[in-house]
Amino acid sequence: GAICALTFNLLRRACAEAAKLPGTPHLSLNVSPVQLEQPDFAQELLKMLEEASFPPTRLEVEITEAALVTDREAARTSRSRTSRTPRATASAS
Repeated sequence: GAICALTFNLLRRACAEAAKLPGTPHLSLNVSPVQLEQPDFAQELLKMLEEASFPPTRLEVEITEAALVTDREAARTSRSRTSRTPRATASAS
């Protein structure tokens, strides 16, 4: 619960700040294993981006290797949902 709420609040603020910058800046979001375990994480992420009027194509979602190993099915499902719009990448951590 709390980590997801904190993440979305920070991302909301980052989207608002990015909107003030010239050009089309991209943002990067590191997703934790806890967030990937939330079944509605991808939908909430996309909803928040829509509310912030921030194009999902300008968000890079980083998934740590540890998150992928913790629960492969949850990670696969979340990545599948988010890869339809934001760019999803895996990073070593």
